[in-house]
Amino acid sequence: MILCADDFGFSAGVSTAILELISMKRLSATSVMVKENLLPEHVQELKKYHHQLDIGLHLSFKYESLSTFYIQSFFRQLDTQAFNQEMKFQIDRFHELFGFYPDHLDGHMHVHQFPGLRESVAQWSRWIHSQGTSSYVRVCGDRNIFQGKVRSYVGGKIIALPSAGLKKLLLQSGIPHNDFVWGYYDPKESKFGDHFKQTLNLGPSEKDIFFCHPGYVDRELENKDNFLWPRKETLDYLKSSEFIEVLQSKGQVILPYQKKGKGIDEVLLPIQMVGSLFK
Repeated sequence: MILCADDFGFSAGVSTAILELISMKRLSATSVMVKENLLPEHVQELKKYHHQLDIGLHLSFKYESLSTFYIQSFFRQLDTQAFNQEMKFQIDRFHELFGFYPDHLDGHMHVHQFPGLRESVAQWSRWIHSQGTSSYVRVCGDRNIFQGKVRSYVGGKIIALPSAGLKKLLLQSGIPHNDFVWGYYDPKESKFGDHFKQTLNLGPSEKDIFFCHPGYVDRELENKDNFLWPRKETLDYLKSSEFIEVLQSKGQVILPYQKKGKGIDEVLLPIQMVGSLFK
C-alpha cells in the first residue's frame, strides 16, 4: 500500500511533521503544495529522501466553495484555459524547487478529477512523461463504480463519481494510476488509528493509496484551516509502535508507487518484515 501525506508546504508545522515521519520511514509518498510558503530548508530536506519515496504535486486552486466549483465544472462553466495555465505554472514551480518533475499528480480536495480540469491533468501528465518522468495520477474511484461496488468514501462523501472520467482519459493516454484510495477526514466518526485498521482489513494492494494529513498545529495552520487536531493525532499514531504492530499483524508493507531506482531495503516498512515476506 502507498501511504501518502498530503499538504507538504501548507504550513511549517505540517512540513516538519511529514519530514519527521519520512525520516522514520513511516511514509512512502508525499504531495507538495507549491503555491504555499515553502521554506527552503524544508524543500532541501525533502529532496534528500527522494530515493525512498514518491514526491508529487498537490494541485490547488482558488474557488468560493467546493460544491459550487463542482457544479460549475459539471456544467462546463470553468475557464479551462486559465486552469490549464495554472497547472503549468505549478508543475514548472515544482521543477524549479526540486530539480525534477513530480512523481505523481493529485489535487487538494480531489478537484483534479473534476470535468474541465481532468483533461488538463491528463494533458500535463503526458507532457511530464515526455520529459522522461514516469509520473502517475491519483484517482479516487473503483473501476466497478457503475456496478454498485463503490469502495471510496472519504468524510462521508462519495469521491468516486468524478474519477471515472479521469480514469478513462488516463487509460486512453497510457498514464499510470492507482487502483483504490482511502483517507481520513471525519474525526467525529472514528479516530485515525481505528480508521487505518479498518482500511487494512480491506486488504489494500501495492497500487492502493491511503492518504493522510499529519502535522503540528501552528499559527500559520490555524489561520488557513479548520482541520487541526486530527493532524496531530495522525502524526502521533504514525510515529507510534502500534502503527508498526498493526502493519505486521495485517501482513502489510508500505511502498512507493515509483519503485524504480529505490533499493528494497530503503523503502520497505516495517523493515522487520522483510525476511518473513520473502521466505
